[in-house]
This record gives sequence, C-alpha cells and structure tokens, in this order.
Amino acid sequence: MQIHGPGYCSCHAPAPTPGAAPSTGFFVLILSLSLVLVGLVVQGVIPLTW
Repeated sequence: MQIHGPGYCSCHAPAPTPGAAPSTGFFVLILSLSLVLVGLVVQGVIPLTW
C-alpha cells in the first residue's frame, strides 16, 4: 500500500466550503419547484379549494 500526501492524489483534493454548493443547489431546486407550483395554480391546473 502506497502512502501519499495530500497533494498527490485526487482523493485528498481540498474540499470546497462545506454546505456552500449543496445549499445553493437546494435553494434553486426549491425555488424552481415553487414557481412551477404557483404557475400551475394560476393557470387553474391545481385548484386551491380542497
């Protein structure tokens, strides 16, 4: 088994800021889904009366 330092292998690449990219992607996903839902409600596809 070869021992390698942090700069020699892709498995030790410096990690991005924790939570930065996933939270942004999650926010964009929720925003787009809510916009689609609002658009369907406005067009009358989804009635608001339950």
